[in-house]
Amino acid sequence: MGNCFNMFHGERVRYAGEHPLLQDQEGVVVGGDEHQFVIKWDNLEVLRGHSPYNIVWLPREREEG
Repeated sequence: MGNCFNMFHGERVRYAGEHPLLQDQEGVVVGGDEHQFVIKWDNLEVLRGHSPYNIVWLPREREEG
């Protein structure tokens, strides 16, 4: 499988879990795999080990040029 994290890389997400520090945070997937994501939250440092069940995928915005 090799670079399986690449299919998630750069996707915008919103946290949907119970962690109080992360409530309603949005960020970008910067690594991980289908079981554990590494996410750079907009207002926090890079945090690893997020379960996919705690993530809401945001629709990709189309770039108008």
